[in-house]
Amino acid sequence: MLRGDNHEWFSHDNMSTTGFSWFMRHFLITLKPKMKAHAVGYVFTDWRQYPTIAPIIESVGFRLNNLVIWDKTHFGMGSFYRNQHELIAFFSNGAPPKPQRRDIPNIIKAKNVYVKERVHPTQKPFELLKPIIEISTKVGDVVLDPMCGSGASCVSAKQLGRKYIGIDISPKYVEVSKTQILKFGTPLTIFQSSCQTPNNHKKGND
Repeated sequence: MLRGDNHEWFSHDNMSTTGFSWFMRHFLITLKPKMKAHAVGYVFTDWRQYPTIAPIIESVGFRLNNLVIWDKTHFGMGSFYRNQHELIAFFSNGAPPKPQRRDIPNIIKAKNVYVKERVHPTQKPFELLKPIIEISTKVGDVVLDPMCGSGASCVSAKQLGRKYIGIDISPKYVEVSKTQILKFGTPLTIFQSSCQTPNNHKKGND
């Protein structure tokens, strides 16, 4: 389930492909009955894991609708063909609703957050999140981010007139998110830290 002897199971891409598949399938199975009919979801991934996550989404009973590309406009880490994009699997619980905007392509250009300005390693820019929220939801709808990290999705949702629910496994990043939300003048709505993790793994245990 994990790579090597580092037992921090949820960080730094430490899960093996099998572990990632197990985690995402169980997460999506848990999520599906809590989603309204026709509600939509997004999973950020890369070229390595997209062939894994796409069939998992469909196996749970979701409908896979499209592959959205986040063009970061400048390359990042790497050697051959340095990474400049991220893949976003777009799925829905049944048929998707009518889009609220029709001027958004499946390639969204948005500069990544500068390293010195990030409060979370995988922080997403508002310029990416806001079009995704706008095309998928109406004013007053609820946006759920179960791995909210920096709180950027919650800030984006509130600024667009949507309600939000932010959840993170790390108490540290719950506090970071709260700070960011208040920084942008966004009232706290629902925020929660879930620390029920499969921790205390010892070497040799499953």
